[in-house]
Amino acid sequence: MSKSLKVVTIDEHWLKISGEINKETILRFVDLISEHPVPTDRVIHFDLSEADIEDGLALVTTVNTIRALSAHLSSLWIYAAPSVLRESLYDLGLLSGRHAIYLEEAEADISYTHTLN
Repeated sequence: MSKSLKVVTIDEHWLKISGEINKETILRFVDLISEHPVPTDRVIHFDLSEADIEDGLALVTTVNTIRALSAHLSSLWIYAAPSVLRESLYDLGLLSGRHAIYLEEAEADISYTHTLN
């Protein structure tokens, strides 16, 4: 049984996403992210410390949603992204450039991020 997907708006800058992002929940994920208002200073943080990306469709859709959102922001920060998402963002070159996505890692993941940079 999959964990339900939950998006909690902490404030206009922080969204906490928990649960499983998979083929059954991905459309809800896209809708919830799309409905979040862009703050006036155009900075958003996603906390994914309690989220799991479960399949390829969910990964591709998550990357595309994040990429589209980052194009409208000054900066997009992702805290504790699942490793498959970190690797995909790195491989696609989305961690550098004009609309770079920034990764904030949990303490346990710090050694891993140094190998990516």
